[in-house]
Amino acid sequence: MISGNFFSKCIEIERLIGSLYAHFAQNKNYDEERRSMWTKLSQDEEGHALDLELASRISLKSEKLSTTIPIGLLDDLLNHLNKIFSSIKQQSITDAAAVKLAVEIEVEAMVVHSRSSVEFHDDQLRKLFMSLGTYDSHHLSGLAEAYHHLHGHEPVTLTQGF
Repeated sequence: MISGNFFSKCIEIERLIGSLYAHFAQNKNYDEERRSMWTKLSQDEEGHALDLELASRISLKSEKLSTTIPIGLLDDLLNHLNKIFSSIKQQSITDAAAVKLAVEIEVEAMVVHSRSSVEFHDDQLRKLFMSLGTYDSHHLSGLAEAYHHLHGHEPVTLTQGF
């Protein structure tokens, strides 16, 4: 059976990313278009958290579900995100740095979601995690466009892997 701890960590990660984006949305140094992008991304992350809450309830109903994704992978991502959020709450970062950071975060989240989608034995959960990976891809696409606009090239994270 899939541990409730697994889902609680996934939900916490999504909500933390959403809080990070909401924090960026409130930065008056960013133009209105960028703040709007951050608001939308923050709302999307809350939607992901709600999807994961549903997945958690689905998993409770089935004894046969299992996953081999290590909880340590989730802990590492959560710790990394907490450090980032702590840092940016103490000192504001530029628009360009925020976009670069978000690209890196979305790539990290996509890796976790992709790994999860392969490990689930239940089709409904596998599809859910694959859809989360698709959302990450859409987020990454929009962020890559913003990155290109700010830096004049694609993010290195995308071309060299993470």
